[in-house]
Amino acid sequence: MVMELVPPRRGLYIRYLVSELERVHSHLLWLGIAGHEAGFDSFFMYTWRDREVVMDLLEMISGNRVHYAMNAIGGVRRDVDDAQRQKILDGVAILRKRSEYYFHVGANEPSFVARLAGVGRLTKEQAIALCAVALRPAPRGRPGRPEG
Repeated sequence: MVMELVPPRRGLYIRYLVSELERVHSHLLWLGIAGHEAGFDSFFMYTWRDREVVMDLLEMISGNRVHYAMNAIGGVRRDVDDAQRQKILDGVAILRKRSEYYFHVGANEPSFVARLAGVGRLTKEQAIALCAVALRPAPRGRPGRPEG
């Protein structure tokens, strides 16, 4: 708490809204890139289309698409009016529906699942032969008992 100021609840809600929209934006960004890297470019385009929905909402709320600068000492720089509130709810409903579709595609699309099955696993011998290193190796085998 700065200067013993407590932001009003509405200000805290708006801060939370902006941070959650930014989180959704970030997840759509990496999800699209993951689709692209797996050769699923239509998935990339779909998720990046939805990033635009998020960026449009953030621009409407803050006036900016990248750096929002919403937090201010004691609250936020801008309020959200009823028309904006409705646009936010509509946008979130679209994103929720499409996210469910992305989950379904990611878990069930045979060509996408086949491209990712077994990817990223190395045996101890492969790791040594390829000079693969990591900050901390991920445990293998049973929980608490790495193999190898």
